[in-house]
Amino acid sequence: MTAIDTLTAASPPDDAGADTADRYDWQALTAAVDALSMILGAKRAGRSIEDVLVVCEYHEDYVLCDGDSVLLVSVKHRESGAGSWTFAPLFTDGGLAHLFLRWCALSEDSRCRLVTNVGLRNGEPARLSQICERLRTAGPGPRTFEESEMIRSACARILDAIPADKVVPEWAARLPAGGRWSQVFEDAVTRFLGILSFDCDRVSRHHLPAAAAAMYMRPVLQELGIDDSLADAAWETVSGLFRERMRGRTTPAREAMEIRIRSLADLTPEARECHRAEDRAIAGEDILRALAIARDVAILPVPRGRSMAPTRLAIKLVNAGCHDTTVHAAEAAARQWREYELDMNLQPGTAQDLARLKVRTLLAVSDLHERCAEGAEQADYGPVMWRMMRDVVREPRLQDGGGLFVDDELILGLVCDLTSECKVWFSDYFDIDAGRDAFPNRLEGETVTS
Repeated sequence: MTAIDTLTAASPPDDAGADTADRYDWQALTAAVDALSMILGAKRAGRSIEDVLVVCEYHEDYVLCDGDSVLLVSVKHRESGAGSWTFAPLFTDGGLAHLFLRWCALSEDSRCRLVTNVGLRNGEPARLSQICERLRTAGPGPRTFEESEMIRSACARILDAIPADKVVPEWAARLPAGGRWSQVFEDAVTRFLGILSFDCDRVSRHHLPAAAAAMYMRPVLQELGIDDSLADAAWETVSGLFRERMRGRTTPAREAMEIRIRSLADLTPEARECHRAEDRAIAGEDILRALAIARDVAILPVPRGRSMAPTRLAIKLVNAGCHDTTVHAAEAAARQWREYELDMNLQPGTAQDLARLKVRTLLAVSDLHERCAEGAEQADYGPVMWRMMRDVVREPRLQDGGGLFVDDELILGLVCDLTSECKVWFSDYFDIDAGRDAFPNRLEGETVTS
């Protein structure tokens, strides 16, 4: 019996860990979508993108800031099988009660929004959204009977959903006869509903990762004048920022340095809180910088779920348009050559033969590269060059290694090793370090190796 047979002999009672991780990932990707929407809106309106700021997991799931404007966002995924939102869960599972508390804590100086992937059920939930919109546009003044009833229903739901220790004394002071809350509380809830909005048409967690590049990144790249064929790579780079910030992380090296500096500094509580918010913030400039990396490096995306190490050889072949199989074959061939070269270096009198073979191989490959680059109709001529390379390495002038015994597989391994040393290219030159930073799914903290 295999290990898999043992594990599958009984079904696990739940899949909560993977499900929870996927929901948090959807939250991060949804924040990235909203940030791109803000950048697109600012660009089209002629406003500065520098005013765009997203703060993750701070007060709320994320906060959208545009200049002095602050929007608290509660983002909640709901499975399609659960149906549309009913009234009571909006204030608990939907986070409206928590939004109300955070809005009060910020001195009512913000707007609030519930972002979700399913709609509001007809009846009370749909009327709540409609009345919020009416309150938002009508402002203070006499309320209709329907509005007053909805405000009282919201008061009851919020009061039931928030912890007792979070109830402000003024909300329960001087209660009217038979009442559960004061006029102060009802007035606050009325103002809250007047700044609350609902966004219920988001792509679900099952489809967003596959759809995001085309739906959200491509329009931004087109507006910024960046080649939209890079949408997948740009989306991977930008969404990676939000995945980090949702965990309160910057880049590993910078984070370690800043933690050490802060531990040595005698910071006030206010300064520490400011640093905490900064660790979770992504500015419009950060996103533009990530897009610039995708544009300048023009590296092709690596499908999510593949954990290929970002070696120089892998980065250069992926950037040139080669597929996974070619990259893995090239890595294997390079390892085979290195092992052979190590053995030969231990033999007396082989150093000059190895040096001559490398020079002859470089000359042959340089001729091939010139032909491929000159006749290429597109930038990604790597696959064509790879196929033609298989004929070049069979040439007798390369396999005549003097005192060496080499075949076409070893010569191909030599070419791959020279590629990892940046002496051979399968594409036009690009910045390898920037390519490493843009390479999706790289192992955290891993350096580029040969």
